[in-house]
Amino acid sequence: MQSEEALRLKLKDQGLRNVMQELNIDRQAFRDAMQAKERTQIKQAVADGSITPEQEKEILAKMETYAKQRELMRKLIE
Repeated sequence: MQSEEALRLKLKDQGLRNVMQELNIDRQAFRDAMQAKERTQIKQAVADGSITPEQEKEILAKMETYAKQRELMRKLIE
């Protein structure tokens, strides 16, 4: 297992895609985990009163649109 600092330096030097390939990290699993974390943070922001429920809906809609665009681009590239 690598230290956090070592990973930060590797990411800075090699980029996320290369590091993920080197560490054999599934891109879709990583993306799904990050989206789940983002959704949790957004829900917490609503609970804390940092954003309104309307803002939550807008953010989640933009996330969904972005995910669909990424999927479409991935299919076009393949």
